[in-house]
Amino acid sequence: MNGLEQKSWLSKRMGWVAVGLSVLYWIIESIMDSCVYGLGPPISRLLNPDLNETMMRLLSISLLVGFGFYAQAMIGRLSKTEARLTRMNECFFQFGPDPVENIHHLTELTGELLNASAAFYNQLDGGKLCLWGHWGGVCGSESSEAPQGHICHEVIESQAQGPRLIRNLDLTPYALKDPWIKAHRLKTYFGRAVSLGSEAVGALCAFYDRDVTPGEEEVRLTGIIASAIGVEEVRRRALKKLEDSERQLRLLSAQLMSAQETERKHMAMQLHDSIGQSLSAVKFSIEESLERLKAAVAPEELRSLESAVTLIQEVMRELRAMLKALRPAMLDDLGILATINWLCREIETIYSGVTVERHTDLDEEEIPATLKVPMFRILQEALNNAVKHSQCDRIQVELSQDSGEITLEIRDNGRGIPSPPMKSELDGQPGMGLASMRERAELSGGRLEIESRPGEGTRVRVSWQGAPNLASGR
Repeated sequence: MNGLEQKSWLSKRMGWVAVGLSVLYWIIESIMDSCVYGLGPPISRLLNPDLNETMMRLLSISLLVGFGFYAQAMIGRLSKTEARLTRMNECFFQFGPDPVENIHHLTELTGELLNASAAFYNQLDGGKLCLWGHWGGVCGSESSEAPQGHICHEVIESQAQGPRLIRNLDLTPYALKDPWIKAHRLKTYFGRAVSLGSEAVGALCAFYDRDVTPGEEEVRLTGIIASAIGVEEVRRRALKKLEDSERQLRLLSAQLMSAQETERKHMAMQLHDSIGQSLSAVKFSIEESLERLKAAVAPEELRSLESAVTLIQEVMRELRAMLKALRPAMLDDLGILATINWLCREIETIYSGVTVERHTDLDEEEIPATLKVPMFRILQEALNNAVKHSQCDRIQVELSQDSGEITLEIRDNGRGIPSPPMKSELDGQPGMGLASMRERAELSGGRLEIESRPGEGTRVRVSWQGAPNLASGR
């Protein structure tokens, strides 16, 4: 038996230890009266002491035994309190990032510490009584659309700061509102409101199948747990507001990107229909005039018009390149697969030392319309990054589908992306457009992964599982 176990054994039996010490005290007093003071034989002093001696001994023994049993009771209470505090600390240390889960743990803690038959935490949300925490074998306290008449609803509505105790619960009107009270033969209700400032938002309660009167310690513990639930309620509301804000920001970002693509498409059409046609008309008019004047005017006098035709042709080539950069017409006319092939050929044409290998194993109809624009923009950004920054000479583009998941992968054999720039890019800092690629992937319901090591190239992988939730670019 180690020291702690021995201490625990003695603390639980202090009263009986005092009784044993009292018997030993009686024997020692009898021996001392006989041997030291010569007041008679030991047996006589042990069994039949005089009245004064008996009164003195009984007084000492009663004090010793009384102190022993009092110490035992106090040590028992302190041990119980220590065990409860230890259990509370364990519960608090197990808290995670989810406030709802933490509230459930606190409800379980309430039932355990109060030795209840069941424990519940009900929250009043939009006129509905919602069950957020449950402990014990009692079932039936489900969320209620019509909370009026429920005990917890009345506790919340009363805005009372202290606890509420109801005995003979099965004989009250609450048993008619909640039939499970009689079904489980519950006798006592003990609960209190959970408040956020001056507003009561929920009720923490314990049910008993026996008559119970909670003590001061139970009242204090319930108050502490109710305060902890209040803190988690504050966190839950703050997280909900943060999630709502993030959702609104994502929706706004998706709308902005969609508006941007729509504007690019509109601008490309306007440039093609107005400036492009006007340039074509001017070029045709000048060429027609040249044909008419060649017979009557010297060739050197026509060189300015011929230069104008050449300049117009160059402007038209630049305009076509600009239109393709804004919004390739083939993306709407021929689809994403044809656009990918065109974009890869453009890279090989512009950067003569770069070879782009492409492989697709799915049909145009298998790609959702909402993915085509973000897929094109991500590929465009990834290819531009590869040829401008990685110093590569070979790029592999693969578009595949497996078990409903569409994957676009771009690999190059360049120098790779240094870790700090990649991290800053993924964190939203300006630079090579990785943050823009990630945003487009996430807003279209996908997931972006980038792997890169210095000197070993870069792999950009975007995967979409099923149909995306947000339309980006349509």
